[in-house]
Amino acid sequence: MLYVTGDVHGDAGELLHRAAGLRAQDALIVCGDFGLVWRGTRRERLHLDWINTRLRCPVLFLDGNHENFDLLEKYPVSGWQGGLVHRIRPKILHLMRGQVFEVAGRTLFVMGGAASHDMPDGVLDPRDPEFARKRQELDARGGRYRIRRQSWWPQELPRPRELAMGLRSLQRQDWRVDIVLTHCLPTAIQQSFGSEFYLPDRLTDYLDTVRRRCEFGWWYCGHYHHERIYARKFQVLYQSVVPLR
Repeated sequence: MLYVTGDVHGDAGELLHRAAGLRAQDALIVCGDFGLVWRGTRRERLHLDWINTRLRCPVLFLDGNHENFDLLEKYPVSGWQGGLVHRIRPKILHLMRGQVFEVAGRTLFVMGGAASHDMPDGVLDPRDPEFARKRQELDARGGRYRIRRQSWWPQELPRPRELAMGLRSLQRQDWRVDIVLTHCLPTAIQQSFGSEFYLPDRLTDYLDTVRRRCEFGWWYCGHYHHERIYARKFQVLYQSVVPLR
């Protein structure tokens, strides 16, 4: 059985809790914001080794916007079930963007990434001569910001080549897959929230193209920190673990 869940945000205990009831022949898919590949320290590597030994089933994750993409991209790329993955550990695989995987008789299209929406004070660059002053001022007033390549990475939105790869993958499937896995939603579905908090961007517009052109059975995502089904086939997940339909 394949199961799917929402954001983990680097919480190993939460990940193990969600995977606890699954069997060795199952697999758990995390719809972005995995966050357990973050600092690249020896301690973190040992922690990943420990998590790998505790998992009964494989964990497959797509990336969200809260990932250290520089570290993820250093892991070896290999083929797996018809698509490309970063093999973090034997039981922990990063499903790369724009790929189609065939798992347990299902075709899964994956497109990770999202625009960060929780940093109204923007991104600070450590190379900026004014970095220390700006950070001090923001900290003094409780500002919400990120730091370039420390807590925010420009790769949070897919590169043009990754988007193009996704279109080619779908074309090879004649625009028919069983499941779509993303971190954010297509623009049209996201706008149904009626909130100015989530704005359209090039990825949500791209996913709108996928929504219109692709025949699919069900669409799963994370990102929004709530649980709800939209338009009868777009399921937003947070902490729940559900079997793929």
